Amino acid sequence: MHRGQKAAGIRILTKIMVHAGQDIEQLTADDFTSTASGATRRAAAESGQWAAWDLLRGIGVIPADRTLRDELCPGSQSTAALVDFYGITNPEIRTVLIRYLNERRPHLDYSTLRNLVTQLAGLFWADIEAHHPEVTTLRLPCEVAEAWKQRMAFRKADAGGSRRPRKAVIEALTNVRAFYLDIQEWALEDPSWAQWAAPSPVRKADTTGQAKRRKAQQSWSHQRIRERLPHLPILIASAERHRDDQAELLVKITAVPVGDVVEHGGRTYRRVISKLAVRDPARFPAPQAWAEDVDTGERVDAGWAEDDAF
Repeated sequence: MHRGQKAAGIRILTKIMVHAGQDIEQLTADDFTSTASGATRRAAAESGQWAAWDLLRGIGVIPADRTLRDELCPGSQSTAALVDFYGITNPEIRTVLIRYLNERRPHLDYSTLRNLVTQLAGLFWADIEAHHPEVTTLRLPCEVAEAWKQRMAFRKADAGGSRRPRKAVIEALTNVRAFYLDIQEWALEDPSWAQWAAPSPVRKADTTGQAKRRKAQQSWSHQRIRERLPHLPILIASAERHRDDQAELLVKITAVPVGDVVEHGGRTYRRVISKLAVRDPARFPAPQAWAEDVDTGERVDAGWAEDDAF
């Protein structure tokens, strides 16, 4: 870790200690990730977080085998956490959603579970709470159910005010209907479900055409593939040329000392160092491969460009 990275890491740790009100030896991974995730939500994640994490690992505050990526991307979440993402305010409805989804979870892969949570908690009940806050049970009045189904048929309006039809509307309606019917069936065997048993707001007729819709979706997907397939070799060739071009520039620019020029792709590049490195070499060590177009003055980090092209 160079001095600039270490300085950025120390600044991050100072902010975390102030935020948590703890000395550095008392910090935990939760103290770190709560600050880091907060910055990410504000779209202002600071550089130095990775260095700060490595500093904590280096002094033994955090186990050496725990990475920041693992902390910020924890993988599958609990059912309660998935439901709570949609901000369900009714505790009874939240309880039955979590219990129902936990019953279904062992038989679903994680992606299917998340989709089901989105449909039941997000598209269904969160929408009911937003438009009909007076409704507090699963027993929906007919006018509420019909209004919800009409909203379900279209996505939210875009910036121009237009609304597109929702492609997966029948799938969502089918899952809401299954939610109600499952509870009705389970209540016959387990009385603890009886308190939530209610008529389904989705009639069987509302879910007809699922097979036809799925076939239409497949046809649409296949048509898009057929339209794009002829262009695939062109895209691959273009990507390979770009990768080879950036790799060649990197080789040429690293083969000469700072200040020398090289010819590449009909343009002349001079190897330079970062302006920040010139002003403060202690904090910003010179990158390995900065190239400046002699004619335009445009600068590119050839190492980063080659890695990105690869």
